[in-house]
This record gives sequence, C-alpha cells and structure tokens, in this order.
Amino acid sequence: MQQIDDAKTFRQRFRVPVNPAFWLIEKEWWVSPDSQTLGVVIFDDHDKDWSFVVLRPKGDGTFCAVDMGINHRDVDAARTKLHEKMQVN
Repeated sequence: MQQIDDAKTFRQRFRVPVNPAFWLIEKEWWVSPDSQTLGVVIFDDHDKDWSFVVLRPKGDGTFCAVDMGINHRDVDAARTKLHEKMQVN
C-alpha cells in the first residue's frame, strides 16, 4: 500500500468527499498499487479510539465506502486491519 501525505492531495486525486463529522479526524490516507482501493485511518476524538474506512470506485469517477472498522485501541491496530481489508476488497 502507498501512503498519501495529505487530505487535499487524496481528495483531489480520487474525488473523495469531505468528512462532515468534526469529531472524526482523518489521520492517514492509503491507496492500493492499482489505485482501485482507498483507505482512511480515522481518530474518533469523542470516543478516543480509532477506525478505518475502505473505499472503491462507483463507476462515475468517485469513490464510496465498501467496508469499515471501528473501536480499535490504537492507530497500529486500525492500520493493520485496514490493510487486510484493502487486499480483500
């Protein structure tokens, strides 16, 4: 998996909409080697835990969520599970 350095680059390259929940803080952005699977690692500032979202293309040039995981104890656990799910989807 390749890590994308910032949210602006991620959103411009893959046309991913902005997260509207201000307490969910996107921390890492990932893309598969074929650019067909995206992943985001998220910190939940309200619950103080980590989550992830896997995205795939819809066919109209945008991406939508196809899988997610919540309530991970730390960023490493969320990232590991994200990478597993990105390879399956």
